[in-house]
Amino acid sequence: MARNIEAKLARKIAEANDAYALIEPNDRVMVCVSGGKASWAMLHLLERARRVAPIPFTLFAFHLAQGHPGFPTELLKNHLEAHGFEYVIHAQDTYSIVKEKLKPNQTTCSLCSRLRRGIIYNQAQELGATKIALGHQRDDLIETVTSKYPDAERHFTRINNEQSLYDHHSFVMDRLIDAGIARENIHDTGGDTLAEQDRFFSYRGVLKAGHNHFGGNASAIALRG
Repeated sequence: MARNIEAKLARKIAEANDAYALIEPNDRVMVCVSGGKASWAMLHLLERARRVAPIPFTLFAFHLAQGHPGFPTELLKNHLEAHGFEYVIHAQDTYSIVKEKLKPNQTTCSLCSRLRRGIIYNQAQELGATKIALGHQRDDLIETVTSKYPDAERHFTRINNEQSLYDHHSFVMDRLIDAGIARENIHDTGGDTLAEQDRFFSYRGVLKAGHNHFGGNASAIALRG
């Protein structure tokens, strides 16, 4: 049973890479490992893919030790070494910052995620990574979004037992209306960041061009007076 599941997941990874060129020749992939089942599975599946892939690429595990009390970093290190993974464990205390900035009843996910992503992007550059692999399973994704926006679950449409579609357009529309903007004043330009890179920063465009930096984007919503 376990072998069947592993083979199915490995096939999904191969299909996704064929469709979207997620990993390209000579990539150095930084696989972010939190210690949870999703990132562990991703690390082992990507290593399996690396061994049989028709293109050469390398990977290494990256763990950000954020200062959570009692987190078993040593267990994580032992597992990586036992399986022969190249790895980097980077310690930077974000736990204390989150506790200092937020009230006891506030959700920590948003601030913690922003701090974590900033550190990961900086480390990726310093460590020479050309791609970053992040593991987040579907149920966790839905829970993360709905914990911040309790009504957001209705923007997910389950199309079968394994797949759900997320309507980002309707989610953004709802957030703008919640902010007090009348629906008739919201206009969808139909813009595509990849197709219109002279107008927008495109993360997909950066990856397709083979650049190993992770750019930023400053945006503004302008209201006509």
